[in-house]
Amino acid sequence: MIGLYLKDIVCKEDLHLAGSASLRQAVELMDSNGKGVVVILDDAIPVGILTEKDIVEILYRSVDLNSPAMNCARKDPITIKEDKAIGYALNLMVANNIRRIILTDDSNNFKGIITQQDIIKYLEDDFYRSTIKIRHIREASSL
Repeated sequence: MIGLYLKDIVCKEDLHLAGSASLRQAVELMDSNGKGVVVILDDAIPVGILTEKDIVEILYRSVDLNSPAMNCARKDPITIKEDKAIGYALNLMVANNIRRIILTDDSNNFKGIITQQDIIKYLEDDFYRSTIKIRHIREASSL
């Protein structure tokens, strides 16, 4: 895990829409991406975020799904630079009580999203890779 940067495990596909997109388009994209999140961009800059929790609230309030997604998005989302380490992102998520964080480059352009699930999956895979290596070393040394 040491030396692993967020850009190495970031999810980049099907996660963003232009500010002019409708809530319906956001819901459809969220359904297809399976991440429960859509980032609203102004050019390439993240300016809003919608999560499945937001969509439930929107549906409860009977908001017209043809209205612009940006009207219901949370503005000024928390972002992190893509060259930060996993531990930094986890601390930021815990400190802000969030499950997803938007990655940007040095020019604040959208690069993707990291979720807690992504990090846990990577750490789990990394743990098992380490365990297998240790077991193989032990077995080889006992021959």
